[in-house]
Amino acid sequence: MADDWQLDVEVRPLGRGEEALQEALRLAAMEEAPDAFGEPLDKVSNHPDNYWQRLRESVTGRAGQMSMLACADSRPIGFIYGVRSKDYGELRLGGVWVESRYRQRGVGRQLVQALIEWAESKGFPSIGLWAPEHRPEVVALYRSLGFETAGATRPLPGDESRQLLEMRRDGERPA
Repeated sequence: MADDWQLDVEVRPLGRGEEALQEALRLAAMEEAPDAFGEPLDKVSNHPDNYWQRLRESVTGRAGQMSMLACADSRPIGFIYGVRSKDYGELRLGGVWVESRYRQRGVGRQLVQALIEWAESKGFPSIGLWAPEHRPEVVALYRSLGFETAGATRPLPGDESRQLLEMRRDGERPA
């Protein structure tokens, strides 16, 4: 049974033909958190329509790629994606966002957990990600789900004064 603070949501894959939904969510996320996605909003908002189809296909149309939505009352309120790393064969988690009024209610946890379960079902040896070091609540969420610091850092695109922290979760672990 969920705690009172937790909002139960449906987590489902992004579907074929949902490019407009993906675009609207991504632009809303970038407007709210312009430093979170490594690309300026004005550049993304000017992409041609086929960009969104190619983006959806890149995170749903190939083996080892997944994009998921969190929906409350059938309305999307968050998203996440996972992409197979070309270098290590691991899944790289990214693009996590939850609408601000639904934060701190377990939605991000449910999104990450769903992607972990999907990755384990596909046999990925590990899951890696870059977490914003200046957002301790985000780092704490990943740690609570079994991610550990991998030792590398890199500057946040667009704000060299902030760092991203590499984190990794190896093999199956209890959540």
